[in-house]
Order: sequence, then structure tokens, then C-alpha cells
Amino acid sequence: MKESPWNALFAKDTKSKQAKIFLVFCVGLFLFMANQLFSSSTQTVSQEELPLTQSTQQMQTEAALEERLEAVFSQVAGAGKVEVMVYFQTDGELVVAEEESSQTRGEDTERSTQTVLMETGSGRQEPLVVQQKAPQVEGVLIVAQGGNDARVQQALIAGAQALLGVPAHKIAVFPMETAQ
Repeated sequence: MKESPWNALFAKDTKSKQAKIFLVFCVGLFLFMANQLFSSSTQTVSQEELPLTQSTQQMQTEAALEERLEAVFSQVAGAGKVEVMVYFQTDGELVVAEEESSQTRGEDTERSTQTVLMETGSGRQEPLVVQQKAPQVEGVLIVAQGGNDARVQQALIAGAQALLGVPAHKIAVFPMETAQ
């Protein structure tokens, strides 16, 4: 009959029984620590990917806005082909729900504020977003084939003011270079 390797490991006649038990304990400890190391690094990576995803979405939103402005401004009489660049001062802002509490002890009143958290479907807790503020436009650059004409410039500036809420001094219109 074939003898099990575990029986040989813990047989009574081995001189290094304590050394082998210590070895099994060290292997178990190593596996436990390796599991902790890999699980915490996975959480760190997923938390780092979140801001990258948000900034990518922000860039896609900005590019889509510029494309829509180009399509609209190219319809202005005399403007011709138009390219638009919008510069944002901020990336927008999320306003989260907060809960205020106060505690009175004699004459002293202690106030504290805590962010309201809600659980997502995956079991994580995230702040409850009450309002999402749009990014603030700092300036607009418009390059148009008809950018030499003062009437076209005025029409493009008025359009950018109406659509983006930016004052006229923060909007620049330039003529597009013609291929010769």
C-alpha cells in the first residue's frame, strides 16, 4: 500500500518534525500575506482609474461641445468653414449632501458636519450628489474662413455669448489661413 506524503511529513520517527511544522506555518503565513498584498493593490488600481475615467468623459464632453459649435457657426452667412476651441476654467463641481448635527453641553454648542453616503449596487459607499455644476468657460477661440469680415465676427461673437454665457472680451475671432 502506498504511503501518503502527509503521513511521511508528520511521522513520529522524523527528527525534524518541529522544523517541518514551522515550514508549513511559514508557507501558510506567506499565502495569507500575498492575498492581502494583491487584494489591496487591486483596490488601489480601481480607485486610481476612477478619476481617469471622469477626466476622459470630461474631455469627450468638451470635444462634443466644440463640434456642435463648429456646426452651428459654419451656418452663419459668410463664415464658411469654422473651427472652435473652448477653454474651461474648471472641470465642473459636484455638490454633495451634508448632514449637520449640533450637541449642547451647558453653554457650549458643538456643531459637526458629515457627508451623506449611499450604498451602490456593488456594496461600495459613495457620497450622495445633490447637484452637478457645469464647467465654467474661460474663453473661446473661433477661426473662420470669413473671419476678416466685421459682420461675420460680430455674428460669431454674439452667438458664442448667447450659447456659452461668456462676455465678448473673452471671445476671439480670427480669419482662417487660406491654402495658396
